[in-house]
Amino acid sequence: MVKPASIQPIGQEARVAMLVHGYPGSGKTYLASTMPRTLIIRPMVDHTVSIPTENRKNVQEAVVTSWPDMWELRDYLLYGSPEEEFDWVWLDSISAFQEIGLQDIFDVIVAAKPHRAGGPIDRGEYGENMRRLADFVRLMVGKAHIHFGITAWPFPTESPTGEDIFMPWVQGKSMPERITGYMNVVGYMAIHQKTNRRREKVGDPYRTMFTNLTDRYYAKDQFDAFGGELVDPTMPKIMAAIEATGRLGSSEAPAPKRRTGARRRPR
Repeated sequence: MVKPASIQPIGQEARVAMLVHGYPGSGKTYLASTMPRTLIIRPMVDHTVSIPTENRKNVQEAVVTSWPDMWELRDYLLYGSPEEEFDWVWLDSISAFQEIGLQDIFDVIVAAKPHRAGGPIDRGEYGENMRRLADFVRLMVGKAHIHFGITAWPFPTESPTGEDIFMPWVQGKSMPERITGYMNVVGYMAIHQKTNRRREKVGDPYRTMFTNLTDRYYAKDQFDAFGGELVDPTMPKIMAAIEATGRLGSSEAPAPKRRTGARRRPR
């Protein structure tokens, strides 16, 4: 039997897939805005007002209110030429959008079945929302030709050892593990401030992105680029650290082409 062409020497990773989770206000949106040629996809209940004036020339945003909005962006990112305008695209945040997506699915159900108005939202709607979220992330990581980032809020969940650990908040059984499993970098963002011996706060607060798994929060660094943490992180710092490992290459493969007459996924 002929050796399958799919068997090849291990190569360099072509793109970064990164998730950053932390409490609102910890600097996740600011971090995304520090890299030129960035697109931020955000639900209408999330915000970009934290982006300072000097960074706004770097960034464009797409405000989404429904799954059709997300599908339109998905099609552009997969089948258009986003790399001509953007190097990074961020979903900011998956925690906020999952609520918007779920409500959109339920609104469609109520339009067809008015007696469902007022709820409750059933397991089927939750399951469909989970499937769509996983599909979107998987396609962005596996087929898009630009770097992809996600922000999320944290929530405490029980670890295999029985202790609480902060994971990104994505609704559904095993969904946090599923989404983080697609990523090659997961950072936990926190704000710190130095104190003196009297425990008085001194100096300005500073941000730290932690990248090693601990018994307090989930994180990972498959590039082995950060030594466990990065103080005052910015995207140029992050990319420089990753590129210094020699494990990040470039993708010259053409973007996937849409099949002629392909049917759009139903709502």
